[in-house]
Amino acid sequence: MQSALRIETKVLPGNKIEITLPDDTLSTSVGQTIEVIVLIPQKTTLRRTIDYPPA
Repeated sequence: MQSALRIETKVLPGNKIEITLPDDTLSTSVGQTIEVIVLIPQKTTLRRTIDYPPA
């Protein structure tokens, strides 16, 4: 059975991230290759609405 974790972290200088697995992670995972998927939030663009007086 495949396990999944959701962990939030901050981007460190040099565009690096650091992930620490919870203590209850199986000790058999040490040294194994794991898959990491990084979701980068979309940049929000500010839209400006201008209300013109009725003509």
